[in-house]
Amino acid sequence: MLCAMVIAGTIGHFVILSGEKPFNVVFFRCAIGSIGLCAYCWMKGFFRSLRLSSSQSANIVLGALTLIFNWYFLFTAYGLTSVGITTVVYNVQPFLLVLAGLLFRKERPSRSAVFWLTIAFCGVVVLAQPSAHEPSSTYMLGVGCALVAAMLYAVTTLLTKTLSRTMRPEVIAVLVQHRFCKFVAADVAWL
Repeated sequence: MLCAMVIAGTIGHFVILSGEKPFNVVFFRCAIGSIGLCAYCWMKGFFRSLRLSSSQSANIVLGALTLIFNWYFLFTAYGLTSVGITTVVYNVQPFLLVLAGLLFRKERPSRSAVFWLTIAFCGVVVLAQPSAHEPSSTYMLGVGCALVAAMLYAVTTLLTKTLSRTMRPEVIAVLVQHRFCKFVAADVAWL
């Protein structure tokens, strides 16, 4: 978990440092992640009893699309604002997820959950120091991209939540990343 959080917390810095277009970063993130996770799932035997229904396949395809565009908009936002501001805006995602769960699944969050979400979000805002930046049209576009990324990630979470009842999270991640790589391969073959 510590390694995962270090990777998640530093990815914005490396995206900017790479100088690559956001779509390229998303592709390599999926390709490398898919290879590593696929090897892990294969070694653990998670694929042995894998059978997908048509609704599960549809959720995986939709989840792949929303996750891909989530990363695209997030990585675009890093270049238009700052890593700190992008992180603050992107971290409205848990609130969007709680709201979507309330509206679409009739899941009521506990007061404790709302309290701790708010405390965590305030901590991110303090660390990012949002008042230190002057808003410009590029900056506002970056904020918009980060907000779209947060919404897409909330949708991805809702789509894959139904899959997690019958499938391991590692397998879901492999299938979503694999689907993305297939989309890209089809685009490249078409060109």
